[in-house]
Amino acid sequence: MKKLVALILSLLCVFSGVSYIFAQDKLNNNMSTSIEYLEDGSYIVTEIKEISNDLARAYKTGTKSTSYYTSSGKVVWKYELTGSFSYGGSYASCVGTSSRVTYTTDGWREESKTSYASGASAVGKITMRQVGIGGGTKSDTVVLTCSPSGVLS
Repeated sequence: MKKLVALILSLLCVFSGVSYIFAQDKLNNNMSTSIEYLEDGSYIVTEIKEISNDLARAYKTGTKSTSYYTSSGKVVWKYELTGSFSYGGSYASCVGTSSRVTYTTDGWREESKTSYASGASAVGKITMRQVGIGGGTKSDTVVLTCSPSGVLS
């Protein structure tokens, strides 16, 4: 009898670990990347990542980050928008946002940034200023949206 109980407990541990690994793998694979090329040869790389997902409460949090690169491929600054969403059936709603500049090189500084919720979307706006001779600004608006089925875009 003790061997049977030990076998059942062992199997439960093995299978619960496997489902956890599959769940983590699925969460980590929920990422998309796109590239937008600008007229001056520079480009912006955008990544969307799901960072938490509570299926029981139909609640998830994700990030949409943009990285601005010069035409020579040097990363100049990175901006990250985080949105938390409630969703299910026929509705989705953004319930919280935050944003931050995660990287900047010498010669660039944050001029302004803001984030806010708008319906099922988190919206972030960033303006960066190039310091020095010939300095200018680069602005970007980042929108992270959640569908009623919980898909981030």
